[in-house]
Amino acid sequence: MTVRDEFFWLGEINKATLVINSRQGLLPMPIAEEAAKALREVLADGDADPTKRAKEAL
Repeated sequence: MTVRDEFFWLGEINKATLVINSRQGLLPMPIAEEAAKALREVLADGDADPTKRAKEAL
């Protein structure tokens, strides 16, 4: 079951931001792809180790 805490919602916001910014041409595709890869890694780390799940964003 997916935990729907702050970390989950921050991840959803970050995914949506990547999609919209790349579709609107604000983020070049190579950078969007690198950012998506990094985001997948952060989300996987948070799933593997609950102590890595951020509760706040700056």
